[in-house]
Amino acid sequence: GAIFLGAPLPLLPAQILWINLVTDSLPDIALAFEPAEAKVLTETSAKNSQILNFDLKFLVLTIAVVSGLATLFLFVATFSLTSNLEYARTLTFATLGANTLVYVFSVRSLRQNLWKTNFFANKLLLFSVLAGFVILISGIYFRPLASLFETIFLKPADWLIVAGTCLFVVFIVEVTKSFFILKQKDD
Repeated sequence: GAIFLGAPLPLLPAQILWINLVTDSLPDIALAFEPAEAKVLTETSAKNSQILNFDLKFLVLTIAVVSGLATLFLFVATFSLTSNLEYARTLTFATLGANTLVYVFSVRSLRQNLWKTNFFANKLLLFSVLAGFVILISGIYFRPLASLFETIFLKPADWLIVAGTCLFVVFIVEVTKSFFILKQKDD
């Protein structure tokens, strides 16, 4: 998207690898230990014969598009306003990494909204998200890694921007899930 807009690359390859290999891996593994939902065992196997049904495909697409566009908008707006490429990339790096660590709580159940799930049911997920944030933050504030990833220190106000962007994505995911939850109730 940035290339089409004539903007510089929002993330460097090393930053993308750091996000994909480090901050995504721990929560993904922890989700495997998520307690089963009650209704899973009562549904017919024919209905669940597809791993990715339409609802799940639509949710994945929604997350990808909303996360991508929100992060791209943040990068372009930040770079346009400040002309500071390192700052815009660091903010983008923090947002994309944090976004994954935040919306994992929203996608852990596709049958209930986030506020109806037991937040503490999967302690391994909580630990992995906390560890992911430590790893993400180390890529910004630990000088050897900051030098490798070409990041700069973010101020507390910058983290409010990151949090706002993450909450926006979670909101969109929850709205999308609500449609599917209502549809399931009708079935």
